[in-house]
Amino acid sequence: MHPHIKETEAFRSIPVTGKEQHNLILQMLSWSTLIFTTQKYMIQTFHLISGHIIAGQNDQALRRSVSDVSVEMDRISKDFNRMVQINEVERAVCECCGMSEDYTPAYVSSIKDFYCGKWVCGLCSEAVKEHQNRNPKVPMNEALDSHMAFCKKYNRTTRLNPKLSLAEAMRDIAKRSSQHKNSKNFPLTKIARSTSCDPRIDFQIPPQRE
Repeated sequence: MHPHIKETEAFRSIPVTGKEQHNLILQMLSWSTLIFTTQKYMIQTFHLISGHIIAGQNDQALRRSVSDVSVEMDRISKDFNRMVQINEVERAVCECCGMSEDYTPAYVSSIKDFYCGKWVCGLCSEAVKEHQNRNPKVPMNEALDSHMAFCKKYNRTTRLNPKLSLAEAMRDIAKRSSQHKNSKNFPLTKIARSTSCDPRIDFQIPPQRE
């Protein structure tokens, strides 16, 4: 079996995700475009050189034609490199909630510039913006730190042990409800000034309920 066929079959046997397949297709299309364009300009260069030779033009005109083609091919190469960079993605992990997803390096850099050097996912960025809308005087770094603290607390409690977090919430609700009932059933003792001239204080105890 031909070595190239073996390599192709080995490549096909490698499991790839849908995202990787998408990036692979884009890169293959980019390479195909570059190869096609390069071949086209090589053919044009050949025709130019042939035309100059047939026409008997001087060496200076021939060099100028080759230089024009070289400049055009250099431009195509730069466009291709820029296209490859656009297609490249990297795994970015949100520094608030910990969610990770693939993004282009340029997009990650722009988000970090806006959020004080930290990568923040879309959901967390909306939460930070909402916090700033409620408190316009709060700067970006304080709003971001507040949301990060909330996410860390959530990850330590609710995400790790949802049942325990629910039990604590129910306990707090029951405690507040009990305190509210006790305040109604047992009103505080009232203190009143006596009507006499003596500086004496009388305690008025409310009548007991039967």
